[in-house]
Amino acid sequence: MAYIYLSIGTNIEPKKLNILNALNQIKEKISIIDLSPPYMSDPVGFESSSIFINLVLKGKTDLKPYKLLEYLKETELKLGRKSTNYVTDRIIDIDIIFYEDEVINSVNLTIPHPRARTRRFVLQPLYDINKNIIFPDTKETIIDLLKKVKTQKLSQIKSFYVENS
Repeated sequence: MAYIYLSIGTNIEPKKLNILNALNQIKEKISIIDLSPPYMSDPVGFESSSIFINLVLKGKTDLKPYKLLEYLKETELKLGRKSTNYVTDRIIDIDIIFYEDEVINSVNLTIPHPRARTRRFVLQPLYDINKNIIFPDTKETIIDLLKKVKTQKLSQIKSFYVENS
């Protein structure tokens, strides 16, 4: 069994239901160990008037990295995500942040996720789950990376409870 961290986000209504549907689908192949609190954040990398809800989960799976990616992409499509060649609003977005301490750089898969270290909406939820995370490729700590992105707007959602089971 491999320990993994996934980032899950949505900016299309019904946002809470989208997150819950993704978690229910993920549970079919991944044992969820921990969930971060959900956060609201502005879109990054494209213009939209719709705020994102993001969270991170820690899990365990028997799936190898490429099979995990395949399963998560199938899950996104099953939940209504449209495949596009550009960044836009999305009903669900599931990214592999870490797979154990593996470093993978291929055309189809990069682990750790290549943009995770520059996005507070990934780093803060990661920190909430594990304050001692070190990126295996660069040896940067989660604390040092959070200091670099502290100006990015992010707010925890207190009224949005997702059960960790």
